[in-house]
Amino acid sequence: MVKPRPPQGPRVRSAEAERRRTRLGLWVAVAFAGLATLLFALRWDEISDALTDFPAWSAAAAVAAHLGWLWCRGEAWRVSLNAVVVTTVPRPSAHFANAAAFLAGVVQSAMTVPVRALALRRLAPERSPSLERTLVADAPVLVLEATLMGLVLVAAVLIAPDVPRWVAGLTLAGGLSGLAILLFARERFDEHGLAAGLRVLGDRRRRIRLLALAVAMVGLGLTRSWVVLAGFDLPHGFASVAVFLAALGVLGALPIGPTSTPAAALAVFGAIDTAKAAGAGIAVAATSLTAISLYGAMSAAAHTFWRRRSAAGVGALAGSNGGSSGAGASARTAREGVR
Repeated sequence: MVKPRPPQGPRVRSAEAERRRTRLGLWVAVAFAGLATLLFALRWDEISDALTDFPAWSAAAAVAAHLGWLWCRGEAWRVSLNAVVVTTVPRPSAHFANAAAFLAGVVQSAMTVPVRALALRRLAPERSPSLERTLVADAPVLVLEATLMGLVLVAAVLIAPDVPRWVAGLTLAGGLSGLAILLFARERFDEHGLAAGLRVLGDRRRRIRLLALAVAMVGLGLTRSWVVLAGFDLPHGFASVAVFLAALGVLGALPIGPTSTPAAALAVFGAIDTAKAAGAGIAVAATSLTAISLYGAMSAAAHTFWRRRSAAGVGALAGSNGGSSGAGASARTAREGVR
């Protein structure tokens, strides 16, 4: 007798679709990695010469700038989260989750947002929003960063007319449209359900702090791009740096894994000097990985220290309460003895 096929509910179908998307993303990343490896193998002598000439001060400055960017990104996310929950999200837990997200993003950029939310729920479940609201709380940070990047590209177009105007216009329009949608969702749904993750947009004090952190992130991103391009003697005026940073953002959002930074450098500067462009892309990837590793180690140490201090505080409080209870019991026993 043939048993009937079990019903395929929405959850099963969505899980299968997610697995298919994951496999497709991995195959795309592997294909791009193969192409990049082939390119580097063909031009490796020139690329290695360019990397050898890359000055140490540029590498150190790029690591420092990206380290600062990571910290600002973690703080911006925490500002958004703190508008959702009554209790304050622990800073060590937020930064540790942010570091875990970017470590996962080195392999596949699409994993960054979900890993960040899942890690925080794992590290501080009692002091963080629900998983869904934690995911939504990332949206204001992403949209605000895209809007500011659009403004930077508009300024680059005004300075250098050869910069494609449609790129600046599309980036700015996308950021402003996303911001308008988030504001509408927060107002329309009155902060209920998932819209509660957007409460930072209605909190003036936190909104100003979020904007300041987003501005700092864009400034640090431009600084890192500038020091790398200057180190490789590639065009490093404001317009070139802005276009390079935008290319890093666009290609970094694609499922092509660690090859996104060399691809961005080749797309912008490949016509000028292929070897130097590939070297700059490798340098950006290497300094980013170094900064993420340092950030991860520091945030892990801070989280461990915070957990131990919290556990010690809870133990001391429990001991104090136990001592008080014992004293009270002794007093009651004495009073009963007197009676």
